[in-house]
Amino acid sequence: MDAWEVERVQHPGLDKRRRQRGQALVEFAVLMSIMFLLLAGGVDLGSLLDSHLAVVYATRQAARTGAEEDTNPGADCAILGAVYAATQNLTLVTVTQIIIYKADSNGNPTTDQEVFLGNPGCPNPATPPTPSSGSWDPSKRQVSPPNEDSLGVEIDYTYSWQTAFIATGSYQGTDRTVMKLNPVV
Repeated sequence: MDAWEVERVQHPGLDKRRRQRGQALVEFAVLMSIMFLLLAGGVDLGSLLDSHLAVVYATRQAARTGAEEDTNPGADCAILGAVYAATQNLTLVTVTQIIIYKADSNGNPTTDQEVFLGNPGCPNPATPPTPSSGSWDPSKRQVSPPNEDSLGVEIDYTYSWQTAFIATGSYQGTDRTVMKLNPVV
C-alpha cells in the first residue's frame, strides 16, 4: 500500500472534502465570470446612455442658440459652435452630420435645411463652414409674429462600443430639437 491509500483508509472523508473544495472553486469561477460579463455590459450601456444625454443636450443648446440668433448672418456659425462645445469631450461619439432645418407644424424637417458634415464647429465666424447641401441660410428665416419659423437642429452620430459584451461595432443615433425663432422686438 502506498501513502495515498493509507491516508484514504485512515481518513475516509478526506477524499470527499477535496472534491467539494474543487467543486466550490469551479462554481466560484463560473459565477465570477458571469458577474464580470454583467458588470462590463452595464458599464457599456451606461456609457451609451450618458453619451446619448450629452447629444440631446447639444441639440437643445444649438436650437436655443439658433432661436436667439434668428436672422443674424452668423446664426449657423453660432449653432455649429454650440454643438461643437457640447460634444467635443465625447470620446466614444463621432458626430456624422448636423442639419439645421425649418420645421413644419409637427416639428418635422422640411426641404428648407442646411447640412453640415461632421462636427466642424466654427472657429472663424467671419468665414463659417460651407454646408454640404441646403439653402436655408439665416437671411431666409421668418421672425415676424405670429408666423415665425421653427428652427430644428438634428445631430446624427455614431457611438462606438467600449467592449463587445453588449454589441460589436457601433450604434447609429439621431437626436433633434425644435424651437420657435425669437422675434426681434
